[in-house]
Amino acid sequence: MDFELNPAQWPTLFDSSGRMLFEYQFRKTVFSEGLAPELRPDAWKYLLGLYSCTSSLDERSAYIAQAGQEYQHLLQQAVVIHKAGDDKTFLQNKKIIDKDVARTDRDHPFFAGDQNTNLIALQNILLAHTLLDSELGYIQGMNDMAAPILFVMKSELAAFWCFAALMKRMRSNFIEISLHKPLSSLKALVRYVDPSMHDHLSRCSPDPEGDWLFCHRWLLLDFKREFDLESILPLWERIWAQHSTSHFQIFVAVGILNIHRERIMAIQSPDELLGYLQNLAVGLDMQQVLQRGQDALEVLLRDTSLTPALQQLVTPAQGKDTFAPPPSVGFVRMRGSSRKGALSGTSGALPRLPSVFLPPAAVSGAPPQTPAVPQVPPPPASTTWTTYFTGDGTPYYYDARTGRTSWSKHE
Repeated sequence: MDFELNPAQWPTLFDSSGRMLFEYQFRKTVFSEGLAPELRPDAWKYLLGLYSCTSSLDERSAYIAQAGQEYQHLLQQAVVIHKAGDDKTFLQNKKIIDKDVARTDRDHPFFAGDQNTNLIALQNILLAHTLLDSELGYIQGMNDMAAPILFVMKSELAAFWCFAALMKRMRSNFIEISLHKPLSSLKALVRYVDPSMHDHLSRCSPDPEGDWLFCHRWLLLDFKREFDLESILPLWERIWAQHSTSHFQIFVAVGILNIHRERIMAIQSPDELLGYLQNLAVGLDMQQVLQRGQDALEVLLRDTSLTPALQQLVTPAQGKDTFAPPPSVGFVRMRGSSRKGALSGTSGALPRLPSVFLPPAAVSGAPPQTPAVPQVPPPPASTTWTTYFTGDGTPYYYDARTGRTSWSKHE
């Protein structure tokens, strides 16, 4: 079944209770075509796992009040800790956040100006997250990841939970040496698609051990600093779609190297190569980058004899349901566990991350709209039943005689 993800078509992906019926097609279309800007506030919540595709509108409605209370609780705790002035780690995080927020995407109208309330919202999001995951705290670069989400959501509350879900997914990126595996995967992929470039980069690498650290920033921040705020949005949603791969950022890195192949192969000096590679993505056309990344993925998908190292690049991560909400962040216990949380009784631990989130309409107080029953295109006249599949592989059927969709064939 083909989908065109425009505002008119979006409601047809859901049944009357608000459950998404066509998750596979949704992710496939996001990966191949991207999203219309007006759909991103809703669709990103599915891609990031805040919406479970199996959740109903009523179930999502039950979470929004809790989510709002939990966020306000985090902000209140931040005020209390700041006034007490005895938590050196929190104060240091706040100092760095203040500096980073002041220089985050300030050339974009959404964050421009000295009295911009969006900067306050961004600061709140980052501070609250240091309490949500106090073990990780704040690490520079998180501001780069939060800013586009706030720009898309236009809601501090929704942006916070989306950012929390993204950090849950990318947490290992911000832990020292954790990028060794993706960098190794990148080298293996380049060796597979372009052995000559792999050998050249390894021979001329500015890194003493040939670790290709010139790509570190690309993979750490999913190319956020290589493209401007709005250009990065189509790339991120394709990474989050997890269609055919959970590592699309690695294929994009290969695509960028391929675009610059001729110049790279001509450089012999390690210092010159480093200077060139550090600014490789500047001025690139995003559509060209996406196409090269998808082309590299297609090469692997056509090969039935991949090594285990390459096979894992085109196989969704095992041991978890890639298309289900992520496990709870399991709110890390706040420093100073003797502090009592307003929502957590006598415990200093905070409540769990909601697995789904309400659409912006409900956040603003507007009544939620019930999605329309999906309209399934009729099959050829000679066919009575047509079989479709949900994202988890469950079949359902379209009856051409009655025009109805059901979970089983019946006469």
